[in-house]
Amino acid sequence: MLAALSLTSCTDLDEVNSRLDQLESDVKDLKSALEALQRAYDGGKIISRVEPITTETGGWKVTFSDGSTISLLNGQDGKDGQDGRDGVDGKDGADGRDGRDGANGLDGVTPYLKIDQDGYWCVSYDNGSTFSRLMDANGQPIKAQGPQGEQGPQGEQGQQGEQGPQGEQGGQGEQGPQGEQGEQGERGAQGVSIRVSTNDAGYYVLQMYQPENPDEVVDSVVTPYSSNPDLLIRAISEDDVTHEISITLASGKTYVFNKTFTTPTSIAILATGPIRLGKDMMATLEFRVNPSNALFKYKIDEEEDDCQISLDKVGVATRAQTGYVTEPTNYRLAYVTQVFDERGVQKTGQYRAYLQDTGLSTDYDEMAALVITTTDGRGEEVQISSSAFEVRSADNLFTEFGFAVNGNKGMVIRDVKMVPDGNRITISTPFVLNAKQLAATFRTNGSRVFVGDKEQVSGITMNDFTQPVVYRVVSEKGEVNTYTVTLNVSGLPVLFLSSKESGDTGQESFVTSKVDWLENVGMILYRENGVITYVGNGSIRGRGNTTWSYPKKPYTLKLDKKAKMLDMPSDTRWVLLANWMDRTCIRNDVAFEAARQTSLVWTPSGTYVELYFNGEYNGLYYMCEKVHVEGSHFTCDYMYSFDISDKTEHDFDTQHGHWQNATKEGEIPVELKYPDRDNYTPADFSLVLKQAKNALYAVEDAIMRGDKPSSILDLDSICDWFLVNEVFCNNEPKFP
Repeated sequence: MLAALSLTSCTDLDEVNSRLDQLESDVKDLKSALEALQRAYDGGKIISRVEPITTETGGWKVTFSDGSTISLLNGQDGKDGQDGRDGVDGKDGADGRDGRDGANGLDGVTPYLKIDQDGYWCVSYDNGSTFSRLMDANGQPIKAQGPQGEQGPQGEQGQQGEQGPQGEQGGQGEQGPQGEQGEQGERGAQGVSIRVSTNDAGYYVLQMYQPENPDEVVDSVVTPYSSNPDLLIRAISEDDVTHEISITLASGKTYVFNKTFTTPTSIAILATGPIRLGKDMMATLEFRVNPSNALFKYKIDEEEDDCQISLDKVGVATRAQTGYVTEPTNYRLAYVTQVFDERGVQKTGQYRAYLQDTGLSTDYDEMAALVITTTDGRGEEVQISSSAFEVRSADNLFTEFGFAVNGNKGMVIRDVKMVPDGNRITISTPFVLNAKQLAATFRTNGSRVFVGDKEQVSGITMNDFTQPVVYRVVSEKGEVNTYTVTLNVSGLPVLFLSSKESGDTGQESFVTSKVDWLENVGMILYRENGVITYVGNGSIRGRGNTTWSYPKKPYTLKLDKKAKMLDMPSDTRWVLLANWMDRTCIRNDVAFEAARQTSLVWTPSGTYVELYFNGEYNGLYYMCEKVHVEGSHFTCDYMYSFDISDKTEHDFDTQHGHWQNATKEGEIPVELKYPDRDNYTPADFSLVLKQAKNALYAVEDAIMRGDKPSSILDLDSICDWFLVNEVFCNNEPKFP
């Protein structure tokens, strides 16, 4: 539940519904605009103009190079809260005070409420980054508990007794008893309170309740506003150097568009020989567009007919159709992708076309070209064509190659197979334990296969794959096609993850969030000798800050139950470090080993694994223990996390903390990692958090006073920790 500003109010629900109905169409328009924004981004569109919207809502009108437009609106201002109802007079008590007007919500932001450790209401208007106390009309902070009723007036004094007759002086009459003290006035009744929550569908809900019984909801109104921050536009900016337009959402997601539109002027084919296609097989062809920053729509989508690239059969005596392009019938352009180097960096202007045999003929030899349909400077349609290249059918091809368990018992623990792409076949697999003597399993279109002068029989003939093996595939016509097969066997443990919600692999990560868990993930861990050491289920999500932005992503695993992983201590949480910036992939492991040689009580255990997800190889990872109290070799009262990268998800700030480039002291965000808040009620955890905060502040205060640190800190461990970070040039202490 996401709590927001609670207003003591007698609320007209019909009026609330009326206001929300007026805004519903704007919200629907905003959702449609963001869907159009995603499609424009995926389609590689260019922004030609951005204009501010001057209406009450505010926002931007974005025009693309193809003339299409979308309107992106700012978040709406929150409405004023209603006046609270007068409290009912208590018996001899004072009138209840009017409820204070609710503050206007900031643009596109839902107020957050909390009660601080001293019992005062605090509100945040910046998504929880900072909180300030709510003040009443007199500028006084508001207690979470209402004021006590005023004391009733004192009773009247009793009458004096009558004086006796004159003569002998009569005795003075006794003084009447003092009147009883008036009863304390009852507390004035409070008005209906309002809070903001979210329902299961993620939409904000206004809930009405009586303060004396907050768990019972009197009434509720579901708003048309989603709590998804993607529906709010934070900013649009232009880079003065590159002239790129950046559209940033409130969630932090950013879309970057080029503003300068450049059309292709030529296509260069990067091929030295004919494209050979076996029956139903696919082959690739790389090409470049000039200039390299030219953009065009290359995604082939049957639902959206806006792809600008096509395949043209050239040299046809009689064209089957009018127009510039004659599509071939024996093969087709399946799809086009951008090209990346081995480090995951895009090769600007370079693309890879995938040509697929249609299975209609086994005997063809044709000339073809790639054609991009675009517009010239006057907006008229023109075609840019590549040079012609040869496409022909072939029966001297491997249609499948691999290694099967059958015929390689004891050396292969699971079938390995692949469809060759080109004349180099490289297989990296953990399932081959011994590459010295292996029988390859292959398939051709009826051709004979040789290694040297020895004819090969699929699944029977043995070869030594510790070195590359050259295969010759000979057709019935005597045409020879040569393949070089390289087998890479690391001898490392292998972790297999599988999920029904598999995403793209290769350049894109199968996990897209550091917050949301991808659940129901099957996990199988093989030892280096091929023996299964763990089978179970769990969840996975991203991790890291800077490292999460790299092409190879780091991850956190959460097992359904504790388990030992490769002789490491039993636990439920594990980390997969990608080591993307470390070309040696050994820095973390060496640093951990150095730390183990010091007096530090605990250092994470770790080992290397090969990671596969849904059968796709994702690379070499360092699997290690997650830093948390559960399962560790140490115990503590509190564990804190200092992280300047995300100031919205933290519990409090340091008093005197300082980091490089900080503008002031006391601005390091602190999150309490242990004890775990999930094990406490909110009230109990509030007390734990207060104690943890005071404990950390006591350390800071002692250091600032100049007290001997040995009385509060373990100097040996601090020195060892500092030295290890210095030796391995870790910047984290400067930028926590």
